[in-house]
Amino acid sequence: MIFGAVQTQLLSVAAQLRIPDLLKENSKSVKALAEATNTHEPALSRLLRALTDLGIVVETTPQQFMCTPLGALLQADSPNSLRGYAMFFGRSLAFDTWSNLLHSAHTGTSAFEDRFGMNIYTYLQHHSDDAAAFYDAMTSPGESGYM
Repeated sequence: MIFGAVQTQLLSVAAQLRIPDLLKENSKSVKALAEATNTHEPALSRLLRALTDLGIVVETTPQQFMCTPLGALLQADSPNSLRGYAMFFGRSLAFDTWSNLLHSAHTGTSAFEDRFGMNIYTYLQHHSDDAAAFYDAMTSPGESGYM
């Protein structure tokens, strides 16, 4: 469980790069995925191996990957897509808030407001990229209201 933050980042990056979408129809090589995502091939290979450990992709042959049914939940057009949720919780906005949880435990006040100096709705009015990510997450089928 200690690596939960790492797993969140892995899922977020996979969603941002659209790896599950690229692997929707068939398996692809790391080289093809690196070209499609404009990423560093050896780094992407390591990311894909980590996603294999999470059950998001499977390595069908060496350096060839395919999306799993679990990974399909990160596809943009999946009816149960959690892509927006994964992308939001990988953002600094969410990460910084949760890293300030100890403040809330000690004071009973908002970790978000302590970290950003305003409530989340005021913040979102001034940060359109975060607002779009927040909206996508909160309207996804996996929304659970943790923010």
